[in-house]
Amino acid sequence: MRKVLLIILIFLSCYVVYNVTNDDDIYFLAIGDFLAKGVNNHNHVDDGFFNHVVSYLDDQDKLEGSNNSFTEKDMRITDLIRKIDYSEEMMIDNKTIAINNLLHKADVITVSVGMNELYYKLFSNNDNIYYYASQMLEDMHELLDRINRYNHRKVIVLGYYNITSSNQDVFNYLNVRLEKMVVEEGFDFVDLDKLLDDKTKYFDNETNFYPNNAGYDKISQIIVENIKNY
Repeated sequence: MRKVLLIILIFLSCYVVYNVTNDDDIYFLAIGDFLAKGVNNHNHVDDGFFNHVVSYLDDQDKLEGSNNSFTEKDMRITDLIRKIDYSEEMMIDNKTIAINNLLHKADVITVSVGMNELYYKLFSNNDNIYYYASQMLEDMHELLDRINRYNHRKVIVLGYYNITSSNQDVFNYLNVRLEKMVVEEGFDFVDLDKLLDDKTKYFDNETNFYPNNAGYDKISQIIVENIKNY
């Protein structure tokens, strides 16, 4: 009888621990460039998609916490790799927090990076653009591999969109290869070029690649839908 009671007690203890540590609350982390930071078409930091996603999780009582401190307007892929390699730290709410700790803590991570360097190349000198794009993809592979070393439940990688009237073949090349890479890592890919297909609606002109409010709203919607379904 004592053995039976002991087994029941152990079972109940394990059940309680499981339910306490396996809730549905989500810690949301956004890392990367201007999209994650929320730079708008007037070159100011606005809501972007991050605040919309946080508001949704909060409204659903699913928000454990959120962070987009490791975002920069001009972030490059290699910059993000370096931050992870050196476990870069930042003061957040009077506490020193390393990006690696956030990657480990986060349940849902969005990754948006590479857009700045791509457009810089296209607008300045697009000679050897496919070689440049291939180098970007190699860097992305390194970045995604590093992120995949941490304990997470979902990683959402945002692709590249074309606001110009040319170079569509370059964007197709990048997005097709990036999507394959993302899926192989077990992550989710969002094809922003298809999502933001109405350029006159989501962008102000062909030289400003920061989305307007409608563009950010659209990105927010797809990320929220992605989170709903996991």
